[in-house]
Amino acid sequence: TVNVCSGIAHSLTDIVDMCREISGHDLSVEVNPAFVRANEVKMLTGVPDKLRAAVPDIAPIDLRSTLSWMLAAD
Repeated sequence: TVNVCSGIAHSLTDIVDMCREISGHDLSVEVNPAFVRANEVKMLTGVPDKLRAAVPDIAPIDLRSTLSWMLAAD
C-alpha cells in the first residue's frame, strides 16, 4: 500500500479558506452535531515515504494548485 499524500496536514478551515480565495465565493460551513462522532479522528496525515521511494522524481503539487484545478473543471 502506498499513500498518495504530501505528508502535510491541512485543516478543513484551511481548505474552505483556500476555496473562498480561489473561487471568489463566500462559503458557509455548518456542523450538524448529530453527525459528529465522539471518537472522531481530529487529525490524519499521510506519510509519503513509500511513494517517494517508488517514484523518487515525483514533483509535489501543493493543495492550492489541486483545489484551483478542481474548481476550474467544467
